[in-house]
Amino acid sequence: MARVLSADPARGDTEAAPPATLTTLLAGLVTGLWAVAAGMGVVASGVLLAWLGSGAQAPFVDVLRVVGLGWLFGTGATLQGGDVAWSLTPLGLTLLTVVLAYRGGLWVADTHRPLTGPRLAVLVAGAVASSAALAWLSAQASALAGTTVDPAEAAGRAGLLCGAGALIGSVAAAPDLRAQVTGVLPEWLRPAFSGAALAGCLLVAGAAGVLTTATVSSFGAVTSLLEQLAPDAGGLFALLLVCLAYVPTALVWTLAVLAGPGIGIGTVTATSSSVVTGPLPGFPLLGLVPDTMPVWVAPAGIILLLAAGVLAGLHAVRRVEASAPGWAPVASAAVSGAVVTTSVAVACVAATGSMGPGGLAQVGPPAGAVAAVCGVAVTASAAATAAALGWRRRSQPEA
Repeated sequence: MARVLSADPARGDTEAAPPATLTTLLAGLVTGLWAVAAGMGVVASGVLLAWLGSGAQAPFVDVLRVVGLGWLFGTGATLQGGDVAWSLTPLGLTLLTVVLAYRGGLWVADTHRPLTGPRLAVLVAGAVASSAALAWLSAQASALAGTTVDPAEAAGRAGLLCGAGALIGSVAAAPDLRAQVTGVLPEWLRPAFSGAALAGCLLVAGAAGVLTTATVSSFGAVTSLLEQLAPDAGGLFALLLVCLAYVPTALVWTLAVLAGPGIGIGTVTATSSSVVTGPLPGFPLLGLVPDTMPVWVAPAGIILLLAAGVLAGLHAVRRVEASAPGWAPVASAAVSGAVVTTSVAVACVAATGSMGPGGLAQVGPPAGAVAAVCGVAVTASAAATAAALGWRRRSQPEA
């Protein structure tokens, strides 16, 4: 392996420096270790408080196993207990893992400049390797009361999340490398991704507003479910933490309802225009599912999707150079719509899983249908907005 030499002409000698790839690899390993340790620490804080609140009666080693299972479940691994599987991921914990790895990637990029493409690959490989190894060991050691996690699945999920977070964080903190990546793209294509981000933020904000409204209007049903469960102080605290972890999952479900296709939970189906009622698991957050869908939901969903597309189209017209061909803003807006479509599909897949046996073996939104509706609405409105504004800009006489 080549070694970097630093020479001092006045002294007439050279001093060997550590290989850059080795230090970057070690930094990547530390990044994965940090993401896993900090994530487990967050889970452990909630589990320990719930354990103490319930009287600290369970053996402490079982508490540690719960921490391990909880963190692995948050990365997307399936909890398997006999014939029953639980794979509906609490996306709050998933995002936490990505954010922690992202923070580690920022640190590595700041302390290992310049971060070139090969060194970036070494960094991501180190983060994936250490996080996957720790997840595999945790899955091996965390079996509790017949509940297990497949070690290979655990390692793959954790490695994917930590690798993605480290990659995004490193590129975000390395302007030279980011410029090299974006420099490969045509000028008209570069605004497409920031336009998709703006449209996505609007969709999330709209879903959050509707979810907040549903929480307020269904507060009585949620508290009724809590009373039926009758948890002690520790159990109530644990339930609240679990509900918070599932808030991002509920946001994706809300967007699926606003888009039209909706969600399925066993025999219950909720779309933008109707609700087919039936028995639901006694999970407090499911108390937000209404008995009848309000009449304003469907038009609100249409307005939200079209507004997201209009925002992406406006961004394309503003960011694409006026000297670019007339088709460039329209193409940029259309790519923004395609990115939004892909993101919605990934989010819906992540928010789909199992909550138990029978009809609860697959709950959540139909990813293909939701992504198709969002894609058509956002892409069409984005392209139409860019075309109209672009034509207006070209038709105006120059001053």
